[in-house]
Amino acid sequence: MGINGRDVWQLELEVFNTLPRVTFVEKVFRFLAAASLSGGLLVFSGLQQTSALPAETSSNAADAKSSSERFVSPGSTLSKIDEAKLESFLDEVESETSFDLVMGSDNVVGGSPSSSPTPWMTFILIQKTDAYGKQGLFQCGGSVIAPRWVLTAAHCVVGSGGLALKIGQDDRREGEFVDAIDYWVDARYYEGSFGVGDTALIELATPTDAEPMFLARPEDWALYPAGTTATVAGWGLTSSGGSTSTILQEGSLPVRSATNCRDIFYDDFDADENICAGFQAGQSPGPVGSCVGDSGGPLMVPSGDSRSVVQIGTVSWGVGDCTSLEYPGVYMRVAAMYDEFDELVGGLPKAPDPTPPDPTPPDTTPPASFDPVSPTRAVDTRANGGSLQAAGSTLTVNVGAGYANKSISVNLTIAGAVGRGFATLYACDQAQPGTSSLNYQGGQAIANGVITKVSSTGTVCVYLSQAANVILDVFGVFPSNKNFAPVGPTRAVDTRANGGSLQAAGSTLTVNVGAGYANKSISVNLTIAGAVGRGFATLYACDQARPNTSSVNYQGGQAIANGVITKVSNTGTVCVYLSQAANVILDVFGVFPSNEDFAPVGPTRAVDTRGNTGSTLTVNVGAGYANKSISVNLTIAGALSRGYATLYACDQARPGTSSLNYQGGQAIANGVITKVSNTGTVCIYVSQGARVILDVFGVFPPQLTRVPVNEVPGEIPTDPQPV
Repeated sequence: MGINGRDVWQLELEVFNTLPRVTFVEKVFRFLAAASLSGGLLVFSGLQQTSALPAETSSNAADAKSSSERFVSPGSTLSKIDEAKLESFLDEVESETSFDLVMGSDNVVGGSPSSSPTPWMTFILIQKTDAYGKQGLFQCGGSVIAPRWVLTAAHCVVGSGGLALKIGQDDRREGEFVDAIDYWVDARYYEGSFGVGDTALIELATPTDAEPMFLARPEDWALYPAGTTATVAGWGLTSSGGSTSTILQEGSLPVRSATNCRDIFYDDFDADENICAGFQAGQSPGPVGSCVGDSGGPLMVPSGDSRSVVQIGTVSWGVGDCTSLEYPGVYMRVAAMYDEFDELVGGLPKAPDPTPPDPTPPDTTPPASFDPVSPTRAVDTRANGGSLQAAGSTLTVNVGAGYANKSISVNLTIAGAVGRGFATLYACDQAQPGTSSLNYQGGQAIANGVITKVSSTGTVCVYLSQAANVILDVFGVFPSNKNFAPVGPTRAVDTRANGGSLQAAGSTLTVNVGAGYANKSISVNLTIAGAVGRGFATLYACDQARPNTSSVNYQGGQAIANGVITKVSNTGTVCVYLSQAANVILDVFGVFPSNEDFAPVGPTRAVDTRGNTGSTLTVNVGAGYANKSISVNLTIAGALSRGYATLYACDQARPGTSSLNYQGGQAIANGVITKVSNTGTVCIYVSQGARVILDVFGVFPPQLTRVPVNEVPGEIPTDPQPV
C-alpha cells in the first residue's frame, strides 16, 4: 500500500480528531489492540464506531450455566504465524530507526518501565486476514494464569489465523516465541460488544514454568474499592498517536466508583462485569492509562495476603484519546469470571499459605487492629521561633520509618493562618488528592482528626492553600492494611459541584459510597460549607435511625470539616442530616474490612455537661472498653474564651498535645481515637471553661462483641445547636 503501520495509525487519529463530539452513542470507541509496524503490511483499524444492535440480536448470545457453555472454541487448531512475516516483524523490532524505540521514556501512557519481576506477563502476536485477503500482525498483552493457559481479551484473538507468544520478558525483543494450539472466547462476545464478554483464554501448545498471576476471587472486593491505586502494564502506545514500546511499561491510576463509570458510559458499562480506572480532571499526576496495544493485559492491585499482586481486570476498551481525563479506561472484571476460569483450566493455582505451619499451638487471642500510642507531637512549625508555612507549599513530616506503608490516626491542627484556606494530608509517595483534610479561617486555631496512609519512607505531607502554622500529633497506628484499608482519599459527594444548590434545613442527603462498603465501617471527612446560619450535621448509616448525636457543628458562612468513622447501610449508603441549610462535601479515606477490626456502636452519647457543671471531667465509658481504643466525637460548646481540650486515658499522664481547639462561645467537634484506662474511663482536660460532650462511635478489637457505653438518655435535642 506504500504506507507503514504508524502512518496509518496517525491518519486514523487525525480522522478521529475531526469527528464531532456529540451524544455518547455517537462517540468513537478505541479498541486497544495495536497493529504491528511490519513494513508494508496492511494495518487493521483500531477504531470502532458504535451502532445499535438489530432487534433480533441479543448481547447474551449464550446464557450459560457452566463454563463449558460459557467459553467456546473456534473448533480448529491454530496454524503457526507465517514465518516470513514473523521474521519481518522481528527485523522491525530490532531496528531502532524504523521502530522508533521509546527506551528510557517516561511514558502504558504516563507510565514508566516495569520495576518489579513480571513472570506472568505475556506478549502476544496475532495474525489476521481482512475482508480483502490482506494479512497483518497485531499485538496484545496477556497474563499466565495456569501452566497451559493465558488470559487476554476476546477482541485480540477472535478471527485470528495464528498466535505466537512470549512469556516473562520485559523486553519483547528477548526470549523465544511459543505456540498456541487453541483459544476459548466468552460466547457472549461479538464484534463491537463493548464490555460484554470481551474475555478469552489461550491454550498453549506446551506448559510454561512461568509463575502464574493470581486472579481476584469474588470475595476479594475489599482489595479494590473506589479510590484504590491500581497498576496497568503493557507494550502499547506510550502516547496517543505515538509508538509502541519494546520495554514493558506500567502506570498507576485510581479505580473509579461504579456510579461514576455508569454516569460516563451509561448502559455500555456493566458494573457486574466491568471496572473503570483513570485520573479525573484536577487530579495529579494524570494522565495515565492503557492505550492501543495494551489490550488483554492485566490491571493489578496489591494483595491482602501472601500474594504480591492480584489481577482484578483485563484491558478492554476506551473512548477517544488515550490521555482523556474525561473518559477512563474500561477493564473486564476478573472476579466475575473466576469460577468459569477455574473450571475451564482444570483448577487455577492457589495462593501459598502466608506462613509455614507452626508446630506450636496457635495463639487464639485476636490481634489488636489498632495500636494506640501516647499522643505524640510529630511537628509544630511554631516551635523555636519557626515561621508560617507559605501559601501553596507542602510540608513533609517524618513520622517514623516504623509507620512506613501503614495507616496512622493523627490530629492535624492549623494555627495563625493569614486568611481562609484548606489543608490536605496524604502519604508523600502518592499524588496529592483533590480533597481537603481541614478548612480554616484567618487567625484561627482549628484541629481535625484524620486517618492517613504513611509513605514507604515514613513520611506524610501537608499541603496548605493559605499560609499558616502546622501542628501534627500522632495517636496510633493500624498494624496492617487488613485492619484498615486506605483508599484515595476519594470524594463521594460535593453538593457545590455543577452549580448545585444548598441542601435545605431539616433535610437528609443520601450519599452512595458504594455497594462494596455495605455493612462495613468507613473513615470519612465530612465538610460543611456555605451554611446560611448556625447548625449541626449528623452522619449515619441510612438503614438506621438518626442518632442523638452530631458529627459537625457549623456557623453561618463557615467551611468546617470533621473526621468521622461511620457505619454504611446494607445498600452502600450513608445519610447526612442538616439542621440548617448548607453544602455537604464527603471524602472517603478508607474502610475497615470487618467488624472484627472495628465494631461500630450507636453512635451513643457518653456525657453532656450542659446538664451540670465542672471543669475537670472524668468520663466512665464502660468497663467493657477498659484498655481498648475507641472512636469518639469530642465536642466543646459555650466556651468562655479561646482554649483547647485534651482527651486521654485516665491512667496515663496528660500528654502535651491537644485534641480540639475552640473559640469563646463556639460549638466545635473533632473526631478522635483514644485509649481507655484500665477502669473504663477517659479524661478531658479543658484549658478554658467550657461544656463538654462526648459521643462514642465504636471500639477497636481485640473486642469481638459490642459492649454498651454509659449512654445519656434523651431525645433529639431541640436546641438549634445540639452537639
